[in-house]
Parts: sequence; structure tokens; C-alpha cells
Amino acid sequence: MDPDSAHSTAVDYFLAAVCIFCATVGVAGNLVALRYFKNHRKDLPTILYILITVVDIFSCSTCLPTAVSYIYDRQPMWYGNTVFCYGWGMLWAIIPFVSVFLVAVLSITRTISLVNPLRQIKMKKVMIFVTGYCLYLLLWSTVPIAFKYGKFVYTPADTYCWESTKEGWYSNLEIVNGAVLLAFPIIPVIISCIISTYCVLSSLRISSLSNAVRNMKLEATITIILITVTYIVLNLPIFIIWVLYIYDNFTVREDTFLQYYSWSLCYVICVSINATLNPFIYISRMEKFRGAVKSCFNRGKNFKRESYRSNGSRGSIMLSRLNAPKSFVKVGDINSTSVIDVDGDSRKNSSFV
Repeated sequence: MDPDSAHSTAVDYFLAAVCIFCATVGVAGNLVALRYFKNHRKDLPTILYILITVVDIFSCSTCLPTAVSYIYDRQPMWYGNTVFCYGWGMLWAIIPFVSVFLVAVLSITRTISLVNPLRQIKMKKVMIFVTGYCLYLLLWSTVPIAFKYGKFVYTPADTYCWESTKEGWYSNLEIVNGAVLLAFPIIPVIISCIISTYCVLSSLRISSLSNAVRNMKLEATITIILITVTYIVLNLPIFIIWVLYIYDNFTVREDTFLQYYSWSLCYVICVSINATLNPFIYISRMEKFRGAVKSCFNRGKNFKRESYRSNGSRGSIMLSRLNAPKSFVKVGDINSTSVIDVDGDSRKNSSFV
């Protein structure tokens, strides 16, 4: 089937607009969030929020090449550069897995603190675990390239660079490994959400707790539940399509509209939308974060106002100097005069007759 008949130009433009929105609004929102969390106290949840925000910035910014390909009739454009294609492919071989994994760690650690408030979770051990997971993902994405088991290629049906491996045992191992890495964080995230919700509802029934403690636990739990549910909803399609690829040979073909859009929609678009929505969740749930966002806007308005005032005053001074009368006094010989204006400035004018 002709590829042109398997996709819609209007849908391509719409997906390009979504990618551009994520690359602009998502990056701006996550930069504000990164600044806010960096200035916050450095406890374990804050460090995890910082890591999630950094991953979200990469997710939002790197979806822009896909938007360019959608606009230009699915031509490679930026992906036509081999170095860029390999770099982008290796980065996106890590981003979705790290994103879900960090949310799982955040959800599990907060659930542990709700179940057993007296237990202290050591940040060093958690960071070692996160670092080890990231190193494993890096090796998983670089080993097939180093040993020439695969390469990153661009196809119009995908509109991004993906890793094409040789048929055989390693290709099957890589597919199964990807499904396991996607499913591994999702299961504990769902379990921790259920447990944390139950703990908070149980604590609300305890009359000995003060209203401040109840509200604090309720607000914290609702925030985590919103973040984790958003991650599950927008990252679950990647896991589903990966499972379909394993059991039903769900390869990207140009014979159906769904399969033509499946991988790019579930893999790039959903992850980028997820990263863009996170700052909006922070704004809706964190009062101090809302204050930080408002201060950024107010600072921008004040900067424009001060720039306008300074430019206006500078222009009025220059205009008054231009309109001021000049008095000329001859100094020395006839070919040299000193020009003295009303402001007291003196400058030399040569060859004045």
C-alpha cells in the first residue's frame, strides 16, 4: 500500500502542533519547576522531583525533530544526520524507562513513609539504586551498536530514529527486556497508590490526629496519586504496544492507519505530553510552587516596565539635549572652537568658520 494513503496530512499537522506545544510550554514549565525544586530543601522527594524534571525537559525538547518531520511530509530533516539520529535514538532508548522508574521510586518511598513514619529511608542507597538502573539502560542501548547487532534508522512510518536489530536471539532478548523494564515500575506504582490511598483514608478516621496533619497527608497523597496515575495512563500504551509486538508481530507497516501511527503516537507523543502535564500538576497541588510561578511572571512584568521607563527617560534626556540652545566660544586660532552646551559638556569642533 502506498504510504501516502496510510496517513493523514491533517493528523500529521495536529501531532506536529502537539510536539511544538510540548517543546515550548513543557520546557518552560519544567525549567520553572527545576528552579523551584533546586531552591527547596534537599530531601529524598525533592531530589527525585529534580531528576523527574530533568528527564521531562529532555522529553519535551527532543520531540521537536519529530514535529519538523511531520510538517515536511515525514522527511528525515534533522534525523537525516547520522550522528544526530544515533544520539536521539540512544537518548530515547533511556528516557521512557527512567521516567517511569523515577515515579515508581517516588511513589514507593512516600508510601513507606506513610505506612511507617518512623522509618528513615537512606538517600544514598536510593541514589545508588537509581544510578545503577540508569547505567544498565545505558549499556542496554549502547551494546548492540558497539557490537554491530543493530543500528538506528529513520522511516517515514515512525517519524523518529529507532533501533533496528538483526533477527535472532539478541533481537528477541531486547524486545522481552524492554517489556519487562516497562512493566517492572508500573506494577509497584499501582500497588503503592492503592496502599497510600488506604493509609490516608484510615488516618482521616483517627480523631487523635490534628486537622493540620490530616490535611498535610491528604494533600501529599493526592499529589502523588495524580502524578502516578498520569504516568500510568500515558505510559501504559507503550507497554501495550510492546506486548503486541512480542505476541502478535505488531510491526510498523503501511497497510493500516493505526499501525502507521502507533509507535510514534505511543512512544514520543504520549511521553512528551506526560512531561508537559507535570508542571500543571505541580501548579494545581503545590501552593508554594504556584507562588514561584507568579513571582516569575511578576518579575518579567517588572523587568519590562523598568526597561520601558529607563528607555523613556533616556529618550527624553537625549531629546532635551538636541533641542537645547548651543553657545559657541572661540578658543585659540580661528580654525578651532569649543562647543559648550547648556549641560556643561565641552567638546572640540575643528575647522569651524
